[in-house]
Amino acid sequence: MCHREGLLEQKTWKFDPARDSANYGLEDEQCESAFPDMYYEIYRAQQWRQETHGNITEGDLDLGWKDFGVLRAMIYQRQLFIVETKCIEIHGHPGGAIRYDIRRAIAMLGSIHRAISAYHGPIPNIEFSLSVEDIADEEEFKKPLWVMTRRAEEEYQWMMPDFGYWSWDMEVLGSYEQVRQEMADKVKPFETKRAAALWRGAKLNKIREDLLNVTRDKPWADVREIIWGSEMNDVIRMADHCQYQYLIQTEGNSYSGRGKYLLNCDSVVVMHKRLWMENYEHLMIGNGEDQNVVFVRDDFEDLPEKMEMLLGNPQLAKKIADNSARQFRDKYLTPAAQACYWRKLFRAWREISFEPSLYADDWQEDSQTGEMKVTRRFRGVPYETYM
Repeated sequence: MCHREGLLEQKTWKFDPARDSANYGLEDEQCESAFPDMYYEIYRAQQWRQETHGNITEGDLDLGWKDFGVLRAMIYQRQLFIVETKCIEIHGHPGGAIRYDIRRAIAMLGSIHRAISAYHGPIPNIEFSLSVEDIADEEEFKKPLWVMTRRAEEEYQWMMPDFGYWSWDMEVLGSYEQVRQEMADKVKPFETKRAAALWRGAKLNKIREDLLNVTRDKPWADVREIIWGSEMNDVIRMADHCQYQYLIQTEGNSYSGRGKYLLNCDSVVVMHKRLWMENYEHLMIGNGEDQNVVFVRDDFEDLPEKMEMLLGNPQLAKKIADNSARQFRDKYLTPAAQACYWRKLFRAWREISFEPSLYADDWQEDSQTGEMKVTRRFRGVPYETYM
């Protein structure tokens, strides 16, 4: 009887955001049921690789082409190993360089380890290389890397969730679940939020300069530049972004990691068409009944017109915001969805990859006999030791 009840429960199970959002160990059938449209980028990369280059080989994972910002890892019998790392940390360097490779690597590895340990089913043995950089392959070596973002033409890259789904070590952020909880604690009806468009950020590129210029002196715009390291009186905690009806998203050095946080609000996210995609790019809809974001030109020249339209049609604005919350906050950007994505990535990679070896052979000449002898060693450092 218990077995039959279990089967019935599985057939009638439905994802409940209040109950399941932070469940990192959903079963495969539950992942498919809850997030059916989540895995486009994985299938795309797998198909492209098969059609153009065939299976992934050990040589494809070589890191000799890169000096920093990458690591090579392996999952073997559910154990995560770090095989090679080229991650450095520079802060306050005389030359002005700031790098956060190590903390990003720790976040990525933490997310992978959590997706494994929270799940009770089988995990394939795989070996892979991933990048912790905003731009993974500036020289276009075209390696099959796991990356946080890619341009449309970089079809050889495999998209993964970025480090922010673990934690972003900044005063205005924290762990992903912490940010989501703070947002939930401060939630308020859309119509009671401030009817203005909010943006804060460093002036890193022309897109952001254009935004600052277009919105200057506009009554509906709360748009200000942040100069990191200054007093930063204009910084707004990420959860407090949700107090605004409209949130503007811009690209940074490549993508901007704040997008997923903005989409966790029940607000209207306004963004330019992005050059740098993330793994949920295909889920953003810019028109029609299911519209969940508002797209503008990358010079923001049409932003005033779009804002006037939205401010004059609050019912439409609320509909877009509610669609966004249902699609992203309550579904595809939940922690549970990201864990499902990782495991789907593991399996798709294994289908066109090789079986990794847990051991490596070291050959040495015996000083007395002159014979060559072999010593076996583990390839890589276990995640628990690396940490």
